[in-house]
Amino acid sequence: MQPDNRMPAFTRNALVPCLYEVAKSKPLLRDFTVTLYDAGQVEGVHWIHGEMTRIMRAEDSYSARVLGPILVIEERDPTKLGPLFAGRFMVAPRFQISGDDIYVSPMVMFEMKFDGKLHKFMHRYDNAIANHRVEDVTRTQIQNHILDSFTFYRMHAFSDTRPW
Repeated sequence: MQPDNRMPAFTRNALVPCLYEVAKSKPLLRDFTVTLYDAGQVEGVHWIHGEMTRIMRAEDSYSARVLGPILVIEERDPTKLGPLFAGRFMVAPRFQISGDDIYVSPMVMFEMKFDGKLHKFMHRYDNAIANHRVEDVTRTQIQNHILDSFTFYRMHAFSDTRPW
């Protein structure tokens, strides 16, 4: 597969089906609203989500890095939604192009109550692989990452205690 086809193929065949599966989860939708954005769409649709996306991209000023589709999960409970970022969980893949190779890693961002700040977490689909080639990432790895990181959010986002 040519390098310029791998990123769209991964997005279309693995990433987006996983994100849609999460977005349609009936148990999740009982307590949360879920929005799926194309990376270029979010800034013009919802200003808080757009600001979170801008912050997520802030350290990625290199032209060889590209943010993929963005999933936002928001609390339905209005007492958990802060004036800005509280109660919002955002996950997106970050692609890095290096010569003929394309790597992908997931990023997660949400506000944590213990310090009232937005935190961006740079993860891996497989902790043993520092640079995970896009063609090697599986749907199971994507699903597990979303589940694990959202579980961490649920456990720690509203806690007064630092989780690390």
